[in-house]
Amino acid sequence: MAAEPLLSVILPAHNEAENIPKMARRLAEVLTAAHIRYEVRFVNDGSTDNSWDVIRQTAQAYPHIRFSRAFGKEAALYAGLQAARGDCCVTLDCDLQHPVETIPEMYRLWAQGIEVVEGVSASAAPKAPPTAPPPAGSIGSSARRPRPTCAAAPTSSCWTARPCSSC
Repeated sequence: MAAEPLLSVILPAHNEAENIPKMARRLAEVLTAAHIRYEVRFVNDGSTDNSWDVIRQTAQAYPHIRFSRAFGKEAALYAGLQAARGDCCVTLDCDLQHPVETIPEMYRLWAQGIEVVEGVSASAAPKAPPTAPPPAGSIGSSARRPRPTCAAAPTSSCWTARPCSSC
């Protein structure tokens, strides 16, 4: 019997000491209830607060990466994606602005064969397709409450299945 796919959740954290335990607890609640096998990768992007200590205290069971200085969110996401062991990945900000409750539905879309699933706020969704797609492999996210959508071409995405044949 094949093991269930592994979901990697990548969380860049820059001065997020207050939110790290809340996010870890919320992810555990939602993903455990949805019966999704997962790992969490906290990426400390050079925080000047005690984020690193909080990551170590809160997430001892989760793999994590520590940067020696702030390289920026994109570098933190890249490092998290490189270290991820999952069959698919989701990236979220650690500030709890992205609702983790949408992850199970997005995961199920991926499990059905959709290679890229993107969370887009209903109020921020474009009325017409963009004239040019962002560069392949770019990663972004919406700070508003996303709704699951799927895309067949490279897009700015907060949910990306690896490897993506579209990218």
